[in-house]
Amino acid sequence: MRRRPSGLRRSDLGRDDGERLGSSGPGRDGHAESVHPEHVVILFTLALLTMAGASALSGPIRIAAPLLLVVFGGLVGFVPGVPEFEIDPE
Repeated sequence: MRRRPSGLRRSDLGRDDGERLGSSGPGRDGHAESVHPEHVVILFTLALLTMAGASALSGPIRIAAPLLLVVFGGLVGFVPGVPEFEIDPE
């Protein structure tokens, strides 16, 4: 049995029917969010191209590829129009 932190009511922790906190489920409007297979393919392809580009660029400029990916990801975060997302902590 999971213990709840002191000072919190059961209703503060979420639903009582066994749903875990932070679990993926219906969106705000009550409908489940769907992911289109085309979007998954596009994102996967862009990720592979980004990794290949960072790997190819890391040799000539003598900076580690993971560091380039971190810098690139940080820069993408400041581009206007990029949607915000939240990562489930569990």
